[in-house]
Amino acid sequence: MKCVRFAFLVLAATFVAAGAFAQATGTIGGRITDETKAPLPGVTVEISSPNLAEAKVVATDPQGRFRVEMLPPGAYAVKFTLPGFTAQERTDIAVGAGRVVTLQVQMRSAYKEEVSVTGSLIPRPTLEAMSPVTTMDVEQLTYQGNTRLEDLLMNLPQVFSAQNAAVSNGASGTATVNLRNLGDVRTLVLIDGKRMPAGDRYALSPDLNFIPAALVKRVDLLTGGASSVYGADAVAGVVNFVLDTDFEGIKAGISGGGFQHNNDNKEMQGIQAKRGYAFPNGQAWDGGQFDAYVAFGGKFADGKGHASLYLDYRRSAALKKDRRDYMNCSVLGLGATGPACGGSSTSPTGRFFTDDGGDYTVDPATGNTFTNWASKYAFNYATYNFMQRPDQRYAAGGFLNYKWNEHAEGYGSVMLMDDQTDAQIAPSGDFGNSLYINCDNPMLSADQYQKICTNAGYGPGIMGPDGIVGDAGLQ
Repeated sequence: MKCVRFAFLVLAATFVAAGAFAQATGTIGGRITDETKAPLPGVTVEISSPNLAEAKVVATDPQGRFRVEMLPPGAYAVKFTLPGFTAQERTDIAVGAGRVVTLQVQMRSAYKEEVSVTGSLIPRPTLEAMSPVTTMDVEQLTYQGNTRLEDLLMNLPQVFSAQNAAVSNGASGTATVNLRNLGDVRTLVLIDGKRMPAGDRYALSPDLNFIPAALVKRVDLLTGGASSVYGADAVAGVVNFVLDTDFEGIKAGISGGGFQHNNDNKEMQGIQAKRGYAFPNGQAWDGGQFDAYVAFGGKFADGKGHASLYLDYRRSAALKKDRRDYMNCSVLGLGATGPACGGSSTSPTGRFFTDDGGDYTVDPATGNTFTNWASKYAFNYATYNFMQRPDQRYAAGGFLNYKWNEHAEGYGSVMLMDDQTDAQIAPSGDFGNSLYINCDNPMLSADQYQKICTNAGYGPGIMGPDGIVGDAGLQ
């Protein structure tokens, strides 16, 4: 019993001593947030003082709170650190006996975002445009090896070119740019901020063949509508070709290229064989292209003036579809039966219909007898079309500017271009027209007379249902 009383007395004395010590010490606590006043958990709080043998280190809870008790009275420094935030430190915090010091700390992010705004030589009302501007540097011309500007621009998803070197049927001989496929005449083309003229009397869109690719410094594309600034011809957007007209010295270049293809597409060759079409086989090297240019530039009159001249030549060889097994015929999708080669029923050997339901063509093997019409006699028009039109272009020009003083400056430019190209399609037929052949036509062979006249029950002098002496239709 005495032992129990003694233990109780010792415990009571301990509590009394702890309470007395707590009243003789102080506490530092508080809450830490970010710029948005959201709590920051996990912040390292380091409390140091000459009164402490070693610093006390704690971390904030999920609500961003911390609390350190039983600190001897005196001056303290508190440091707050958290990865991604700027460290902060509070000094000369006085802690007194039985006193609680509450700190409210706001930490700032250590990361900063920078926004760079680039300009363009396309005139705009403000530097902050509602529509995006895409800029293509001259290095892209060099890296891709393109000698035609329309081929370079078509690498962008917003650009379509209705007239280019690959157009055969319906080609105007020009090269155009068509933003968002809204029409060539709805895309404004500029050279150094100045409008280009019409490319042809029948094709009003500017001809990109006029622009010397070797002098292009960059291309700016305003892909949004700019009709409020430029007019109706800029509904689809604006393309501005910025030329390097202020260079000094001489620059020249020669480039060439072509195409190589292995004609080994068994599926395409198979469907052409079914129609009796001849098809290419083996390796093909063709479609050669050559480009050469030279340019001169320099200052004069003690730097007041600058002049530059250029000469540009380009030649592209013809490349027809009969050089590729996958383009040698027009392919029809026939659903479950698979693809097949198409062709025109307006055949070079003609097509003849008789009143008794006959459907004939001249037998190519004999040249003067009829055979029943079949799909193998259809005309393969695809082989005549160009995959790349033949083209030869000469371009020359010069630029001059002179600054008399800070108030007066003059400039002038001359640009010439001669472009020769051929566009062809398959030979034409007598489409949609019907002619009648009389049975007494002396040009009919005996076989033809029999199929046209005898089988139909007609003969010379016998009237047919159309009021014509024994006849057959020709298409």
